[in-house]
Amino acid sequence: MSAEGPDIRFVFHPLYHLRHAAPARLPSGKAGVLFDMARAGGLVPDDAVVQPAPAPVGWLTLVHRPDYVLRALSCRLDARERRVLGIPLSPAYVERARVSAGGTVLAARLALECGLAFHFAGGGHHAGPDGPGAYCLFNDVAVAAA
Repeated sequence: MSAEGPDIRFVFHPLYHLRHAAPARLPSGKAGVLFDMARAGGLVPDDAVVQPAPAPVGWLTLVHRPDYVLRALSCRLDARERRVLGIPLSPAYVERARVSAGGTVLAARLALECGLAFHFAGGGHHAGPDGPGAYCLFNDVAVAAA
């Protein structure tokens, strides 16, 4: 933290631009659009942007059943789980969900180190230990807490 206040870090990954067939109440790619707008407005300096890595399987299994994680990672959710997820499951979406979980962990660590961090994606808190929930494949908030 500097004398002027906290150093701010912004967590962003290009996968946050991913668009998929989502209901109108869940605008697809909104994290990427928000990032682009913040950069264009001069709110996000280049040297403050940090790109997260995908959450390792071991992090995901801290809060989700290992059999669910493996089925999710291989896009083998059953029909009920796909309905509960509410959006089409694809390898790109799985990777985005892993990166988002990694980004939430990174933002938490950066906030502790620097004073303040903003993650442009994340907040996928509806997934439970046994499966997805309301557009959330993994519960990145629980992963970060674990």
